[in-house]
Amino acid sequence: MPSLSARDKNAILTAGVLLMLFAVIQFIYFPLADQKRDLQRIRAAEQDALITMQALSSKFSDMNRTANQNQIHNRPETFTLFSFLDTRAERSGVKQHIDYMKPASQAVDGRPYTLSKVQLKLTSVYLDQCIDFLTRVESSGVHITFLSLEKKGRPRDRLTMVIQAQTLMPAEGATP
Repeated sequence: MPSLSARDKNAILTAGVLLMLFAVIQFIYFPLADQKRDLQRIRAAEQDALITMQALSSKFSDMNRTANQNQIHNRPETFTLFSFLDTRAERSGVKQHIDYMKPASQAVDGRPYTLSKVQLKLTSVYLDQCIDFLTRVESSGVHITFLSLEKKGRPRDRLTMVIQAQTLMPAEGATP
């Protein structure tokens, strides 16, 4: 290979440096810049989604609070969770299967409400009866906070169900 002149060596060196610069820009700088732009776009979209979710959550909480207050204050003054569950059990055909009902209540701190709870045990009931009973209870502003189903006893297609239901009640002496 013949020796190169100084001018040729400088041209090759310049071409090599330009090629390296091109490779760094093309394969390192541009991908990083694109990734940064994509991350900024994703972050902006997620921030918008977060703001929307917070607004919807606040609106849902307000609506839910209003609906719960209306539901609580629209109940008859003689309403009790115990009698409510007893009536729902009778309507769904499981009243004769009630083993026990244990009522309890506690004051809600700083609010004019009492949290009324009832633990109820049904024995030897069919699954469709359980579903009917639970549907009747949950569709009326009373919440099931505990549910236990167990296949127990004879016949084997029957269940033992223990639930704990709760609802807010106006505290004694509270005005709506």
